[in-house]
Amino acid sequence: MAPTCATAKFAILALITDKAHRQMIMSDASFTEYFAALRRAHIRLAPYSRFDITPVLDSIRTNHDNPKLSLRILTAKVCFLLGIMGFLRAADINSIDRDDSYIHGVTGYFHLSIIKPKERRQGFSITKEITIAPFAKDPMLCPVRAYNTYCERTPAPCQQPFPDFDNQPKPFFTPLIRNLGNLALTVSPDSIRRHIRHFIVDPSGVAIDDVLVQGNWTSRNVFHDHYRLSSALIIHDGIHTNEDTLKLLEIASLCLQTEKGRYQQVSHHTFAKRRIFALQFVENKLTLLSAFVASNDLWACLWERSALVPRKWDERKYWVSAIELLARLMDLLNERNEVSSELINEQTGLKSVAKEDRLRRYYTHHPFVPFVAPRPSP
Repeated sequence: MAPTCATAKFAILALITDKAHRQMIMSDASFTEYFAALRRAHIRLAPYSRFDITPVLDSIRTNHDNPKLSLRILTAKVCFLLGIMGFLRAADINSIDRDDSYIHGVTGYFHLSIIKPKERRQGFSITKEITIAPFAKDPMLCPVRAYNTYCERTPAPCQQPFPDFDNQPKPFFTPLIRNLGNLALTVSPDSIRRHIRHFIVDPSGVAIDDVLVQGNWTSRNVFHDHYRLSSALIIHDGIHTNEDTLKLLEIASLCLQTEKGRYQQVSHHTFAKRRIFALQFVENKLTLLSAFVASNDLWACLWERSALVPRKWDERKYWVSAIELLARLMDLLNERNEVSSELINEQTGLKSVAKEDRLRRYYTHHPFVPFVAPRPSP
């Protein structure tokens, strides 16, 4: 709605050439109240999502007794429970100060101190305090118990330079999560994401390339942007990915509209071979999409290939699928060049086209509308 209002406002002001008159209209109370009312009239509904993490929780209850866990699994469990129950980003977990975090002796509540989180207040960095209640009825899912066990297993001192503050309280802080190979070293937010990803994949049986862990949560959509398990144990993309995909589809449709305007004299059959390609990169997953004119004068977006770009040595075999994706793109570009040559020949008249089949005449009687693929039922 906001882009539509801005476009309407710009179109109205463009009719007035005199700068003084334009400024007078912009400052008019009726003019400003009208567009303010238009913006208030549209309410954007939050997306509805279905997710089920019951298999993961059941696995924790049965197979994750804290003292018996390896340090790797215990670290993943702590990161997972803090992320879910504290609504924390990976960067937030990475910035927990162990020295300033404590468990209340009477209530048993877990008080976390997060150094310089992403959110700011009045433009200034802050230290965020989070309180998590213990789960006395379900000790396997209790983050306080997992935290205590983790601190007992990682007693080595570790100091991280304190982030730059205007009034820096101390030069160093003690991070909670430690490097598995050297407990005196800290880890990065990416390592914490990998801990959570491994913990989710292991008990649920979901393929690792189907898991998407976002690190840029917002307070309103924190769980939607986190990994989401459907009732069928299928990971769906988050809002961030959905919005980026919609942007790609919008740009692809605009490109097709532009191409349609450039080649008015070509055959509709030839123009239907035209492809617009887009690459989407989320985490380490690369996806190749192509847009084209489909049947019934609709445009469609087709998933061509997806591949993981390896980040670790044990993922090196995924380079095969990544290179195959690039090879597929090269083949598609070669086909596109041939179609471009054919379109130019028809547009310039080097190749004759029947009048009734020309693009200009065809789309006079056939509207060009977006194609919306049906979503599978849950």
